Amino acid sequence: MLACGEDRPPGQDRVDFVAALQLAEDHPNKAAALCHEIEDGPLRADCAWAVVPHLEGEEAAALCVSLPDTALGHECWFLLGESGDPSACANAGPMADDCRIHVFSQRIWSHFDSDVRPGEAEEEVLLHVVGVGFAPSDVRPWSAWFRQLFTRGVLDPTTCLAVEDLDRREVCARTVLPVFHDRLNHGRDTEEGLCEEDPAWAVLDEPLRLVLEERRAEDLCDPTKKQAPPG
Repeated sequence: MLACGEDRPPGQDRVDFVAALQLAEDHPNKAAALCHEIEDGPLRADCAWAVVPHLEGEEAAALCVSLPDTALGHECWFLLGESGDPSACANAGPMADDCRIHVFSQRIWSHFDSDVRPGEAEEEVLLHVVGVGFAPSDVRPWSAWFRQLFTRGVLDPTTCLAVEDLDRREVCARTVLPVFHDRLNHGRDTEEGLCEEDPAWAVLDEPLRLVLEERRAEDLCDPTKKQAPPG
C-alpha cells in the first residue's frame, strides 16, 4: 500500500487487478483490499465484480459502495444479490427487479422438488416471494414459479385449476403457452422426433394440439430449422 500522497507507479492498477483475481476465491478479503486501491474506475469495477461473489456482509457491501451509483455500481449490487443477499438488489438501480427474480429463481430451483405441481407448496413459495422483496401480488415471481414447474415436470394445463388464488391461477394459465413453445424449440433442436410423435412431457388439450400442428407445419418437421445451442 502506498503512503499518503504518493503516486501509484504506472501499471499498478493492472498489477493489483491481476493479483485480486488470483486471490478472490481463497482470500477474498485480501482481494477486496486490492480492488479498493485501483484508481481506474472501470478496472476497479471489473475487480469488484470478480471479487464480490466471494465476500459476505459488510466487506461485500463496502466494495460495491466504493463504486459510483451508475451501471458500474449497479452490476456490483446485482452480483451481490445473486450470490445470496437479496437486500442488495435494492441498490441495483434499473436492474433491481431482475436481481430479485434471479435470487427468487435460484431459491425455488434449489428448494423444491421437480415433481411439485401448481397449487402445491404455495405458502412456502409466498415466503420466498416476500423474502426477496416482491409484493405478494406481484405476478413476476409467480410467473417464474409456474414456468419452473412446467419446464421441469409435465406440462398439463389442467393442473392450473388446482391453484386456489384466482390471480395466480390466471398467471399459471398464461405461462402454459410460452413454456410449450420453449420446450418445442428444445425438442426440435435436440431431435426429439416431434414431427411424428406427440411430446411425452405434455398433456395436450385442444389449444396445445392446435399449436403443435401449427409448429409441425412451420418448423418441427423441417430439419433445416434446427438451431445449434448457444455458446
